[in-house]
Amino acid sequence: MKKLKGSFFKVSFFALLTILTSMQTQAAALNYTVIDSSLIRVKTPTNLVIRSQTDWQNFYTTATSDYFPQPTAPSIDFRKVVVVVVASGEKSTGGYQTLISRVFDNPATTITASYIGVQSVLINPGSGCLTSLSFTYPAALFTVPKTTKPFVFNSTGNVYKNCI
Repeated sequence: MKKLKGSFFKVSFFALLTILTSMQTQAAALNYTVIDSSLIRVKTPTNLVIRSQTDWQNFYTTATSDYFPQPTAPSIDFRKVVVVVVASGEKSTGGYQTLISRVFDNPATTITASYIGVQSVLINPGSGCLTSLSFTYPAALFTVPKTTKPFVFNSTGNVYKNCI
């Protein structure tokens, strides 16, 4: 009899798992528009969602404060979009790049709330790469359609560029 109870539990558990898995909907790729980040200097690794003109102006002014004259922030229509910042922080040489590998809209399921997912990767200069001997600030800035959903950031780690 014990064998039957264990088997019933295993079948019930896997049936429930199959039902819950089938109820989940697939995350849809989300279109995004890249903003030039070449003047941005964010010294610590930062993930940020900017939803207003005031916050955008404050961020851009701070992130470009080393320049004179200070550059003007690109125009953003916050009635239609939000700005997303993925900054990898200060690096001691050139050759680094922050890349966005995926942006997706993850719908709500019976298990999780809906959110916007952002996956990034940091490209590192590998062995044999020629790099500048100056501090750099790899970052990616982009806009997505306006949303009130929370954002979930995930770095898939470091990738080393082969320059040999």
